[in-house]
Amino acid sequence: MGPHTCLGAHLARLETRSALATSLRRCPGLALVDEGFEWSPSIFHVPERLRLRI
Repeated sequence: MGPHTCLGAHLARLETRSALATSLRRCPGLALVDEGFEWSPSIFHVPERLRLRI
């Protein structure tokens, strides 16, 4: 990461963690369809796609 980081990165992680926890609580059958996933070839560290079963 180096000396330059996004000031909102920690807030974004907290919001994502909260959204996932709420989704898992409301949809107990929620599961990943694929075992693994590929990372997007962009500057953002995100999965290319995330297939879920509800």
